[in-house]
Amino acid sequence: MPLPQYRYDHLGHAQCFGAEALDVDAGDAKMKGWQLAQDLNLHLHPGTMRSQSLISPHPLPIGIPLYKIYTDFFRYVYEHTQNFFKNREIRGTEIWENLKQNGKIEFVFAHPNGWAWYQQAFLRNAAVDGGLIHRDDASRMVHMITEGEASVHFMVLSGVHEHHLQVWSAIESHD
Repeated sequence: MPLPQYRYDHLGHAQCFGAEALDVDAGDAKMKGWQLAQDLNLHLHPGTMRSQSLISPHPLPIGIPLYKIYTDFFRYVYEHTQNFFKNREIRGTEIWENLKQNGKIEFVFAHPNGWAWYQQAFLRNAAVDGGLIHRDDASRMVHMITEGEASVHFMVLSGVHEHHLQVWSAIESHD
């Protein structure tokens, strides 16, 4: 699976994210002066994680800080999610605005297991500056979970590996 990519023009404005960025012809992007940003999580990894794993992420686009890329990406995802919901749900706009006004929209970010408070604060601040949530509500409405925890919750809630979990539980109960 290709890693997420982001493309910025020569003025530092986001042009496309994710699948849209993958669909852009590299030659066309180069002709337009678009720069490619990728490996965002690797850039945010603590230095010890990078050095222990010999991680060497692709360089960021010239003049575009990692924080800007994250805020732009969060803004992009939020706006597209909002538009999708409003356009596909009956009374979608009314429901969305009601949830937003009453502080009922919460965000959960899954992050690599080795990330500490600095990386989590970076994501929380980028969510605020990306327009997802007001700064006063960030500590209450933005939640962090490690990717390991998120995987376990997904497996348990989706029932994907329910049989394996039942077998494991049966084995433990006989010990």
